Amino acid sequence: MKKLLSLMLMLVLSVAFYGCSKDADVVDNLDYKVENAFVTIDINPSIEIITGEDGLVVQVNAINDDAQVLLVDYDYTGKTVEVVVDEIVELAMELGYIDGLDENAIVVTAEANDLVKTEELENKITERINKFSERKQIRMQVIKANQEANEEMKALAESLNISVGKLKLINVAMEFDDTLTIEAAASMSVRDLNRVVIDARNDMKELVSSLQRQNYLNLKNQLNESLFVNKVQFIYDAMLLADDEIFTNILVGSSTTVEEIKTLYKAYLDELLVVKNSTPEEAVQEGVNAEIDHDLEIIDLRGDKEELEQAIETLHEQFRQRNQTNLSEEVKNQLRTKLEETNNLESQIRTKIQEHVQEFARVHEYYKFNIEDIDGQLRVNVQMIRKAQYHETREKYEGLFLEIGIDLEALEELFIDDINEDLNEIRNQFNNQFAEIKSQSNALKTQYREQKQMYKDLWENNK
Repeated sequence: MKKLLSLMLMLVLSVAFYGCSKDADVVDNLDYKVENAFVTIDINPSIEIITGEDGLVVQVNAINDDAQVLLVDYDYTGKTVEVVVDEIVELAMELGYIDGLDENAIVVTAEANDLVKTEELENKITERINKFSERKQIRMQVIKANQEANEEMKALAESLNISVGKLKLINVAMEFDDTLTIEAAASMSVRDLNRVVIDARNDMKELVSSLQRQNYLNLKNQLNESLFVNKVQFIYDAMLLADDEIFTNILVGSSTTVEEIKTLYKAYLDELLVVKNSTPEEAVQEGVNAEIDHDLEIIDLRGDKEELEQAIETLHEQFRQRNQTNLSEEVKNQLRTKLEETNNLESQIRTKIQEHVQEFARVHEYYKFNIEDIDGQLRVNVQMIRKAQYHETREKYEGLFLEIGIDLEALEELFIDDINEDLNEIRNQFNNQFAEIKSQSNALKTQYREQKQMYKDLWENNK
């Protein structure tokens, strides 16, 4: 379901809007507040905005690396959504993500506590972008995700009796909480879903690249899986060493024996291990990336992109020689052109890779596919989604134990104190890996600051 949801969220239709007035008033009333709202602005950069109980912004999150460059050192404290949107769009133009001479597109998703507030918020954001485009005399295409979603996405939202905006918020929350189902999330308030996202983003606030964040989430999923399966393994090992007297209270009212309990629990463990040892992510990941690496069109696009990147590196060095004023302006123009060409090539490569991913996803139902930039090249990272299978197995054995008069959770509680030390050892091992990922962020943050300043210098006339 998560995979289907994610694919559908990518497919929205567009509605065009063009700003043409030159006399828009720069000073507007920006005091509009809406509490517990969830907003995304997609320009590539892609940015997430969340408000708190007072209607002011409590988080502004970068969804991709372009957004990290844009948001580095940005302060949103005490601001309304409209102010933040205005400043983000202004920054995007300063850094060249919005072109003053060409067509531009922004996808807006908004969700609040009720339909009236949601529509009002979406209209306020659209008006803000409208006024910006008038002020800057640029052409801006606004894509309203709530109004222009494809039919499949609308049908899914309608079947859950929720809006498209809430469906997108649910998808984000489910990425962070592997215990959350789409049905349970649909009944949650926007406030509670926002809290899931806010808490998860706080855990990752020191991670500045999308690859680091994805590695962190993958590691967190591995930790949860390891704890889930090893807890059952440790409990079974403890059962084998335990005296029969330990089971006395749990056997009250049941005609079963200790040996039958151990046998059934061993069957539960064996089924979990079958899920754990199913086709590993590495095999699927190697398969999809090998297919991508042999795609002749992708090979050609990657070759063109590599040549451009080498040329950009050479021009970048010339650009740094600021004492050569005339050359510097000429190099600026060349850099702008080559950066635009590089972004276009990367977009084409991503589209081709997505075609391969969709084919693999059709035959690998329990796998999640992420396209990531690894060492300057787009690759596919694959993660098996075992959560649903684990929970199905758990529910099955809860039922089987009830049939013999045993509460599975109560049975496991008998041995929790004996296995806590082993579980904590697993947590500590993963915590060391989490710390290693976070330690890499400072250098990247400095790199993003330098990149942001370079983009500002390159596009200083794009206003």
